[in-house]
Amino acid sequence: MDERQTRFADVPGIEGRTVGEVLPGLLEESVEFMVIGVPPGNPGDWGTGPIRKEVDHDWRVWGAVRFSGDPGTLVLLVTEEDLGRNPGTGD
Repeated sequence: MDERQTRFADVPGIEGRTVGEVLPGLLEESVEFMVIGVPPGNPGDWGTGPIRKEVDHDWRVWGAVRFSGDPGTLVLLVTEEDLGRNPGTGD
């Protein structure tokens, strides 16, 4: 992710929860999903994947960002599986 084009959004209480748990509490009108991946053996970092309009409600949310070109859209950072820890912080 290019830090000049994105910024992390402060959305408390979403880390590790499912998309289905998080979506009802969001006030944003527009929410998209960025699939993130964690290379095997990587203790605290992730790579970005495609942005999707929809994912299943059991996917896990690890954070949120906004793109400078579209500040009205909240982009949730998600994985299909429960990693048991935040891939960005390693916690």
